[in-house]
Amino acid sequence: MPDSTGQIDEKPQAPRLRDALAARLGRLGRSRISLAVFLGLTAVAVVAEPFGTHGALGLFARLTYWSIVVGASIVAGSVFDEVSQWIDAGTASWRVPLRAAAMMALAYTPFIVLVSKVFVFFGAPLRAYAPLIFLYSGVVSLTVYSVIHVLRPHLRDPADPAPDPESQPPRLAQRLACPDVTIYRISASDHLTEVATDQGVERIRLRFADAVTEMDPVPGTCVHRSHWVVLTAVTGTVRRNGKVYVTLVNGEELPVSRTYRLALEAALPDLD
Repeated sequence: MPDSTGQIDEKPQAPRLRDALAARLGRLGRSRISLAVFLGLTAVAVVAEPFGTHGALGLFARLTYWSIVVGASIVAGSVFDEVSQWIDAGTASWRVPLRAAAMMALAYTPFIVLVSKVFVFFGAPLRAYAPLIFLYSGVVSLTVYSVIHVLRPHLRDPADPAPDPESQPPRLAQRLACPDVTIYRISASDHLTEVATDQGVERIRLRFADAVTEMDPVPGTCVHRSHWVVLTAVTGTVRRNGKVYVTLVNGEELPVSRTYRLALEAALPDLD
C-alpha cells in the first residue's frame, strides 16, 4: 500500500478478483445480449437435439435440460473469462482465451456428466461420455473466447447507458489498491507503471502505453516519452538549467521534452 507521503510500494498491486467477478456477474444479469443468446441457443438445442441427445428426451425434458446446460455455460463462461483476464491483468494477450477455454473444459465436463446422470436417474437414456464432452466444450469454448477476444474492444451492451465522459472513472483506477482515488500522472518504470494519486504512488504490472489508454476519458497529455499527466493536475511550469519541467498539485516536477512541449501548450494555452 502506498503511504500518504507518496512512498512507492514495491509489490505490484492487482485488481481484486472478487470485485471484478461481482461486477461481471452484475453486468451479465442486466445484459440483453446474454438473455438473447440464452434464449436463442436453448431454442436451437431443443429443436436440433445435438451432441448425442437426439430422441433421448421429450419436449419438456429437452427444454429443462438445455436451459440448464446453456444457462450454466453462459455464467461459467463469463466467470472463467474474467478470471483469465484478471490473471493477465487485463492485457490483450492470447493467453486469455486459451486459459479460459481450458478452465471451461475442465470444469464444465464433470458438470455436464453430473446433469446427464441426474436425467438418466429419471429414465432419460443419455450417454455422458466425458472425453467427448471435454473435446466438445474445449473446441466450442476456444472458438467463442477467441471471437470475444477479437471483438471485445468494440462491444457494448445496449442495456448499458452510454458513458458520461465527465463522470466516468478511468479503467486504470480499478487496478489500484484503492480505486476511489484521483490520479495525477502515470510514468513508465522498467516493466511496470507508476501511478501517482492523491493517496501516494503505486506501481502496477502494466505497460505504460496500455496505462495511458486506460485513462480514457480523463483529459491528459504526454509531457515526455515516459510521463503522462492529467491536465487538471498541472499547476504550472518551471525552467531549470535550460530545461522545462511541469509541476503538479502533489508537488512533483516532471521533465517536458521538446517532442511533447507543443502538445502541452496546445492542451493548456494559459499555462505559466
